[in-house]
Amino acid sequence: MNATSSFAKGKVTLASLSATSAGRLTLSGSGTLPLSGNGLNVTVNGSALLVLANRFVADRDGQLSGVMTMDARVSGSLTNPQFSSRVATSGAGYVDPELNFRMQGITGSASLNGDHMVIEQLSTSLARGGFVSASGSIGLSGGLLADVQVAINSVRYADGDLFIATVSGNLALTGNLTGSPLLAGNMRVENANITVPENFDGGDDLIDV
Repeated sequence: MNATSSFAKGKVTLASLSATSAGRLTLSGSGTLPLSGNGLNVTVNGSALLVLANRFVADRDGQLSGVMTMDARVSGSLTNPQFSSRVATSGAGYVDPELNFRMQGITGSASLNGDHMVIEQLSTSLARGGFVSASGSIGLSGGLLADVQVAINSVRYADGDLFIATVSGNLALTGNLTGSPLLAGNMRVENANITVPENFDGGDDLIDV
C-alpha cells in the first residue's frame, strides 16, 4: 500500500492512495477527512478478479471468471459517515458442473445507497442457448427485503442424462430473504425431450405411475 497525505487545521488531506494484492485486487483513492464536523469526502476506485469469489462456490466446483469494477464515496462526518458505491462487470462467466450449465457474457451494474442495493441491470446468456436478465432492489438492513424481477428467454437446459428443455417466462422474488421470500411468476415450456433408459439399475426404486 502506498499513500500520500498531509494534516492541517484539523483535517487530513489524502492526496493519493493505492494498493494491490497479487494482481487480483487494485484500489486507488483520495479525499479529505476532517477530524470533527462535516466535510468528509473520500472516493475509492478499484477492480477485482472474480476468481476471488470462487471460494464461496468451491463446494460445488463452481468457477467464476472476469473482472468487477467499483466506485465508492464516503461523505458526511467521521461520526455519521454516508456510504454510496457502484459495482459493475462486463463479459464475466460462471460454470457450475453440479447443475451442468455455463453462463457467459455476464454484464451488470448495481448501486449501493445507504440501506439498499439497486440492481440497475444484470444479464447473461447460457452456453446451451437462451438469455436471462434481472433488475430490482434488495434491502441491506433488517430482513433484507427483496423486490427483484427476472426475465427468462428461451433458455435451454440439459441435465446431461434424461431431459432437455427450453423454457421462457417471468419471475418475481419478493419478501424477506432471511425469512420466507416468495418466488412467483409464469413459466412456459417451449420444447422438452425426455430420454427413457432401456434398463434401470436394479437398486433404484421404480416410480409408481
